Amino acid sequence: MRHQRSAPGCPWQNGRIERFFGTLKPVLRSMHLTAGKLPEMLGEFAGFYNDVRPHQNLGGLTPHEAWQGITWVDIHRRQGQGEWVQACEGRLGGHRSQC
Repeated sequence: MRHQRSAPGCPWQNGRIERFFGTLKPVLRSMHLTAGKLPEMLGEFAGFYNDVRPHQNLGGLTPHEAWQGITWVDIHRRQGQGEWVQACEGRLGGHRSQC
């Protein structure tokens, strides 16, 4: 992993973080947040984004699964052993596998 900078005013040069913010902003806008609640909601969102939400670029795996070296074969074997989780006041929901 290395630090990467893009030119000011050129969001297309850093698509990964722009995609992340494109997913985060609508969720936060739909919630009634207070300053004290924001850190908690950001933590929930990060957990959902990394542990529950499948990523197309990772072949449908979550970042956590990809980091752990888990494959679709492993996921298929454990099908039905996960849990349904919700985050950000129920605005996000998905199935977390137990891998």
